[in-house]
Amino acid sequence: SIVPVSRLRSIASHLSKVRQDSFISRMMSDQKADPPLRIVLGAMDFGRYAKEPDSFSMIDMFLNDGHSEIDTALMYAGGKSEKILGRHAVCPTPKVKLATKVNPGGGKTLSYGSVMQQFATCSGSLNVDSIDILYLHLPDHDSPIEETLRAVNDLHKKGKFRRFGLSNFSSWEVTRIWYICKGNGWVMPTVYQGMYSAITRSVEAELLPALRTLGIQFYAYSPLGGGILSGKHSFELAAAPDSQTPGRFFGNNWASVYRDRYWHRDSFEAIDQIKAALKKNFGDEVTCADASLRWVLHHSALKSSCGDGLILGASKKHHLEANLKAIHGGPLPEDVVATFDNLWTVAAHHCPTYFR
Repeated sequence: SIVPVSRLRSIASHLSKVRQDSFISRMMSDQKADPPLRIVLGAMDFGRYAKEPDSFSMIDMFLNDGHSEIDTALMYAGGKSEKILGRHAVCPTPKVKLATKVNPGGGKTLSYGSVMQQFATCSGSLNVDSIDILYLHLPDHDSPIEETLRAVNDLHKKGKFRRFGLSNFSSWEVTRIWYICKGNGWVMPTVYQGMYSAITRSVEAELLPALRTLGIQFYAYSPLGGGILSGKHSFELAAAPDSQTPGRFFGNNWASVYRDRYWHRDSFEAIDQIKAALKKNFGDEVTCADASLRWVLHHSALKSSCGDGLILGASKKHHLEANLKAIHGGPLPEDVVATFDNLWTVAAHHCPTYFR
């Protein structure tokens, strides 16, 4: 039978659009642009999963990509993370902006004396006299916050840090701290570090609007949802947790916490839809992890105009290499963004609170 000319034209138009869409998707995958947000290296796994030589290699890789901010904490790897950074040739120099955190865990508090003692330990391990950001890692509900803030201010007056940050505090606590500092003429909090990814977006409802009003930057940690957005896991693995390879979700003291946060069947089904959309647009060129980082950079509530940042953590060199490549990718196609929005629709009721 003879195919009508109008039908041939329709087929040709469709094929042309498919080729055009494929070309645009590949262009979006291949283009290399400066990331719109500040990029920070998260050193949580240094000294834990990443030994010193590999940690040094990752630091060099990060610095060579043109970035300078590195984030650690006293509690990371029992203090080993800070010590590794302190032994690196470049980290204890003005070329690198270091951030660390004091905390009320492990028998410590955020009392005046404990804050002072913790900072002395941190700066000694980091091999520096002053740092860029000093964070309160999480609230201490048993110590008067005024006492904590007085210690922070005294350290700031001595030139021990440049910026004051908060992490894992609720929006009302942030607001209260801001007004206490303002009323006493103390150093003001100007950066907040919080959990944020395509699968954990609870900060958008209340915290981010509060931070915008107070002029506080937001730095996102765990942008891959603890690794669930790597797309490499399957829901059925949790049926036999003791037989799985040790990692974020299995074989450690925090594994059950991470599984409670992210290990839900409907979330895995939504992630499969993301992977299918990526396959359609990019073939095998863009992974779920790549796209998840690009979602934070280009499609989330974070803004370069507000000084927001993205913290990249890695336990292996090839993970950091892939993440650094991903952040130079551009915006995602609309149909891929729609699958990320669908993920939040199904995952929102599982989402853990952003504060502690």
